[in-house]
Amino acid sequence: MHEEKEEISIVSSSEKAGFLPGTAIYTGNVDIPVNISITVLRGNRIIKNKEVTVEELARELENIRGENYVWINVCGMKNTETIKKVTQYLNIHSLFLEDLLNVDQRPRLIISDNGLFFILKWLELNNNHLVKNQVAIFSKNKILLTFFETSLPLTKKVKKTLEVFLGQVKFPGPDILAYLIMDQIVDNYFKVMEKLEDLIEFLEDRAINEPEPELLEEIQDLKREVIIVRRIFMASREIFSKILRLRPEPINPSSIYYFDDVYDHLVQLVEEIDSLREILFGLTELYMSSVGNKSNDVMMILTIIATIFIPHTFIVGVYGMNFQYMPELNWRYGYFAVWILMIVLTILEIWYFKKKGWLK
Repeated sequence: MHEEKEEISIVSSSEKAGFLPGTAIYTGNVDIPVNISITVLRGNRIIKNKEVTVEELARELENIRGENYVWINVCGMKNTETIKKVTQYLNIHSLFLEDLLNVDQRPRLIISDNGLFFILKWLELNNNHLVKNQVAIFSKNKILLTFFETSLPLTKKVKKTLEVFLGQVKFPGPDILAYLIMDQIVDNYFKVMEKLEDLIEFLEDRAINEPEPELLEEIQDLKREVIIVRRIFMASREIFSKILRLRPEPINPSSIYYFDDVYDHLVQLVEEIDSLREILFGLTELYMSSVGNKSNDVMMILTIIATIFIPHTFIVGVYGMNFQYMPELNWRYGYFAVWILMIVLTILEIWYFKKKGWLK
């Protein structure tokens, strides 16, 4: 697909300070070409589904009939000039454009006269590190416009289930499409939670059995990841709470039940992440306790060894003195008797320690 020349290169959020409000600046680091696809639906049927250029998109929108509704999906945010053109075709405010390109902000919902604007996060755990991808959704009249920071399995899953789902919905529309996308995002949160649970369980086993110094750093890193996930869950829950409370105009009243279902899932996720957070914060204490127990075991072994050799030290000290009159020094079997005495003392001491449970 032909790419337009970019006006502004990729910058970080800190470098963005000083630009005018509404300036199109992508703050992420995903460098992929922009891909645009359009799906046209009529009633409960998909009548068109294809990839287009930004110029072809304008012509497609002009040919859309009144009874149809459209899903426009844009994958890739690096080419800000192309993203700007897409939003201009639909008269989307420049501040919304700025928000969708700012990948560092929290999930949010903006309700305006033009429609609904959602910012959500697609989460993944790669090599035990959290990866966030921006997902922006704009619902206006009979048009649903979505922006994905990178190519996600989410798009294929939505298109795969769309035809089946349309046959079950009485009043299909852009809000149902928006629900399908959001539902897939939230369902993926459960997969992230499963991976976090497995990782915490793995760290817990290591904290008990192998409390190595680098483990504490891994626990601290995971704490930061869980805090970020919790903030995303909490902010996402606020979005659906706002939808259910305000019931904004673009959403069909019959679709509210679907959004309520997603809200229930997010309530469950927040409860689960809070539980994981408590377990994770207790891992530090578990680690310190295990390290203390290991140190105590080492000190006990060293103490037992020292205790065993105390009487031996006394015996060899006595017979190491250089007094002239020591009858045992002239005894023929004195050397062997001392060795037997020390061996017997050692056996008696080990037996006593085991009886007390100090040796296992």
